[in-house]
Order: sequence, then C-alpha cells, then structure tokens
Amino acid sequence: MLEAKATLAQVGVFVAGLTLSLLVGMFLAAHLDGAGGLLLATLIAGTGLLAAAVFSQVVHDHMLISEPEIPLPPAPPPSSPAKKKK
Repeated sequence: MLEAKATLAQVGVFVAGLTLSLLVGMFLAAHLDGAGGLLLATLIAGTGLLAAAVFSQVVHDHMLISEPEIPLPPAPPPSSPAKKKK
C-alpha cells in the first residue's frame, strides 16, 4: 500500500513539473525571436523536465524511507563486559 501511495505521489509531482516545464517553454518560445531563442527555450524547458523527473524520484524515495511498512525490531540490550580469567 505504501508503494502505491509513493508511486502516485511521484506521478503527481512529475506531471506538475512536466506541465510547468511545458508552459515555461511555450512562453519563452513565443516571446524569444529567432533560432537562438527557440534553442534557449528548449534548453530551459528540458532542464525543467529533468528537474521534475529527479524531484519526483526524490519524493518517491523519501516516502518509502521515512515510513517503513515493517517496523524494525528493538535493539538488544548491551551485554556486560566479560571478565578474563587468569
């Protein structure tokens, strides 16, 4: 169940980042002139898309690490030091 929640959160973050990246890329492409402007818009939008992919994976991993499904067993008590016999 936790894996499904983490995956849905990852998809949500990625879709939001993808949408934002596309909007920024279209805005820049519409307002920058010439081939250099389109190249710059493509580079910025591609960087935003890569950042969305990385951040969505970070969210997924953080959810899985911070909420373990199976609690860890308690640590055993420390043993008393053994005395050496001569």
